[in-house]
Amino acid sequence: MNKRAEIKIEKYPFEEILRSAHETLHIECTGTLFGKRQKDELYWIIESAHPIQLAKRTPNQVNSLVCLDRSNWSLYQNYIGGYHSHPVSKIQVEGIKEILPARVNLSDEDKKEIFGLDYIELVIAIRKVSHKSILKDNNPFLIGGYIENKNKIYKFDMGGYYFNKQFKRIRRAEIFVPSKLLRMLR
Repeated sequence: MNKRAEIKIEKYPFEEILRSAHETLHIECTGTLFGKRQKDELYWIIESAHPIQLAKRTPNQVNSLVCLDRSNWSLYQNYIGGYHSHPVSKIQVEGIKEILPARVNLSDEDKKEIFGLDYIELVIAIRKVSHKSILKDNNPFLIGGYIENKNKIYKFDMGGYYFNKQFKRIRRAEIFVPSKLLRMLR
């Protein structure tokens, strides 16, 4: 039996990713991830996260105005992947307005970006809710919680993906953050 892939997010990059997603709540956010990957193992440690600020943003897409070669420069940590959000989207099809919920899954474009590479991709879904509910802790592939800001409550979910070379397909990885952070967000 194969060991499951794991992504561990340290405290400061987790906060930075949430901050980035919250600041660009109604439009997609994006950024780069730096850290370590255990050699020949499916285990990544995210030690820092940096949002890409110079970007043309639309509700469903981010076009970086910065050359991506600059966004993944390594100073003292290795580039290990990226993150982006999927906000609630409004579309119109044949004159009918439709609201697409925020989801933690890769689009076809996202899959093309990491297919065949050794990088990970975190996907964040963040949306406004009317109240908090009890969160389930039985899904090791999903991190979830609530952020309160100015009497508004936002629900977020986060999942991680990687390309599995053995099976030649994109898979989900188990995702871990410090339990102290999760307790603050429940």
